[in-house]
Amino acid sequence: MCFIGGDWKQLAPVVPKGNPEAVIDASIKKWDEYVHCKQTELQKNMRVNEDEIGFIQELKHIGNGDIEGYSNHIKGTNLIKADEENIAKNALDLMNFCYEPQWLAEPEKYANEL
Repeated sequence: MCFIGGDWKQLAPVVPKGNPEAVIDASIKKWDEYVHCKQTELQKNMRVNEDEIGFIQELKHIGNGDIEGYSNHIKGTNLIKADEENIAKNALDLMNFCYEPQWLAEPEKYANEL
């Protein structure tokens, strides 16, 4: 069992020197076995609080390539500066941010709640 979550635009594969068509061709949705995958949608967003709505809207703009209006856009570039609290220092920090401890301890038990 494998869970892949998030916005498909943010899960694009890296294709060195590849054009957009090459990236699409390398995506998981083009994988022959993808037809056997079951796609479900979250019933409840467990990670967004009311005070984070602005941040989520900015992420959507970034995902759509519209970074000019993003508050951390580095003018004259296609770069953004990440806030320190949004940078995982190691794999454990990332796992703790993304998953509740009980989910990691018993993933099959909590799979239906995602």
